[in-house]
Amino acid sequence: MATQHELDELQDELNLLIISYLDLFDEYQASRAELSRALSDGFFNLAQANFNAPNRVRYGEDMYDNRMKALRGVGIVVDENDVTAYTLKDLTSPPEVGTPEKADPEATSNLDGSDLGSDKEKISKSADQGDSDTPNTKPEGSEAALTLVNPKADPLRWFGILRPMALGTAQTNFVHSLPPIMKLVSTLSDIEYHEKSIRSLRQTVRELRKELGVNLIDESVEEPETIPGLDKLSISTDKAGDGIIDYDRSEDSRAAKGG
Repeated sequence: MATQHELDELQDELNLLIISYLDLFDEYQASRAELSRALSDGFFNLAQANFNAPNRVRYGEDMYDNRMKALRGVGIVVDENDVTAYTLKDLTSPPEVGTPEKADPEATSNLDGSDLGSDKEKISKSADQGDSDTPNTKPEGSEAALTLVNPKADPLRWFGILRPMALGTAQTNFVHSLPPIMKLVSTLSDIEYHEKSIRSLRQTVRELRKELGVNLIDESVEEPETIPGLDKLSISTDKAGDGIIDYDRSEDSRAAKGG
């Protein structure tokens, strides 16, 4: 048998869920505004870069060739509530190096001096490159993916050192539009989860109120019609309904004269 205390707890839980649902909508609106602002600034700076470009070079996606590879990817994580979270990933970071295997002494003895020398050079070059390009620690999350681990992969270098300053600003604007996109799609997934939870909890509250004999829907109060023929009036710009208003005024004046 359900109790009033259980009903109050469910209603409080429903209220908290609705508040969280509205907070998600606020985050969604803020992310959309941030995305719109970043894209607007990016296209404006790109147009300015094309206007100031030397030799009538037009910057855009047509400048990319087969050398262009994706610099950032998307990481997808689904939790136990089936809510999907999206994050940016830096694809220029080198893969993690595993534990080196123990060398075979017989294979080492078969190598000649030239092979050993070339292998040492390769190892030293890769070690120097790893020390210069890869930091010791790297923060996680979409904000961390804004800064590439390997700056040499930046396609902005293709245009030389005399490129317009607005081109670099446009790239920064477009790159900073990526975290809001991840935030948008993640928030939408969370909103869908809250909608399902609210519908399920509302159904439970209805059944519990019905079991306790509580009115499910408050009775509507009928408002009296204060002005006769109010539904015939119109506020449209084409003066529809003005004839009815004038007719009512003439009737009132005739009644006053007759009285």
